[in-house]
Amino acid sequence: MALPKFLTHPGNELAAAVIERIAAGETAGFSPLLVVGPSGSGKSRVLKKLAEDFARIRPEALVTDTDGPTVRQWVDEIRKRTRGPWSESGEDGRRYRFLPDDESRITEYSELRTILREADLVVIDNLEALKGQFRAQEELELAIDALNYSGSAIVLAAGSVPKADDGWSPRLLSQLGGGLIVEVALPQEQARRRYVLEWSAEQGFPLPAESIDRFVATEADFGSIRGRLDRLRLKSRVERRAITELVDDDASRAEHELAQADVTGTCSPGEIIRIVARGFGVRTADLKSADRHPGMVLPRHVAIWLCDRHSALSRNQIGKYFAGRDAATVRHAIRRIDTLRVSDPGFDERLTELAARLLRKGVRA
Repeated sequence: MALPKFLTHPGNELAAAVIERIAAGETAGFSPLLVVGPSGSGKSRVLKKLAEDFARIRPEALVTDTDGPTVRQWVDEIRKRTRGPWSESGEDGRRYRFLPDDESRITEYSELRTILREADLVVIDNLEALKGQFRAQEELELAIDALNYSGSAIVLAAGSVPKADDGWSPRLLSQLGGGLIVEVALPQEQARRRYVLEWSAEQGFPLPAESIDRFVATEADFGSIRGRLDRLRLKSRVERRAITELVDDDASRAEHELAQADVTGTCSPGEIIRIVARGFGVRTADLKSADRHPGMVLPRHVAIWLCDRHSALSRNQIGKYFAGRDAATVRHAIRRIDTLRVSDPGFDERLTELAARLLRKGVRA
């Protein structure tokens, strides 16, 4: 499915201006560039536009367009291949690993380093995946040095600015701080309306202004809007119904869900987050963030499960509450917790205690 046209709005004007300069070949003072914004704000689209424009303006240029999980996987696989066998215990009682010779290490890392260091432009989305991965961060640090020296550029995207003592290398933080950091905000209603108008024009489905206004009033980001529109387009073909009718029906359903979320007699998702954070010893901000660190997965799934059971939010709304995740991710989290309750009695007991503590609070939405 083709990506939508890049839409400039007040929330991304600065990012758009900077990537335009980089695409034109101006890198001094702009690299490394870190694009920061919440899920659904269009960070990935900003990076894609840069890669596309850069390649169009400079057809001979080498562009590396990747993401944090891919870099992390590359480094992990290389580390596995370059581990030698364990030696016998030494006099100090420790066991030592024989490492391959330097030539073997250079061969294994050469492809990765070529991809990261010898490009004219490197674009890395989802930087969060490298949190706590110091070997991968070291490769990124060396790539930034090499690219700056050669006059090339590196652009990264993250949900938030990496912080010290939070799984990030001080040197990488210094490099990012020495570059440029620009924020991308969620689109305002006018930008969301324009997005739907352009989509409807491209699809040949003219929508009344009133239908568009109702539709965009229940969504906060481009990603959610795009997903709903594409589903409605498919539904219109399958059911042979007018897209306008489906958009109105969908807007009415979304309005009803939002109204239901205001009904009293249910627990506040904010209180659910706080109780889970205390129960697992994590921060509330991390539970709601887009961070995919392994240590956050189970507590977040528990919070999602409790929201599904004890809040008035629909699963779509729960996903939006947790950094814009989709309903499929919410369903996966709920299924995982249900499975753990059956297979691990100790976990089920812990979850029951969290739920009881929540209900004892008597906090209402």
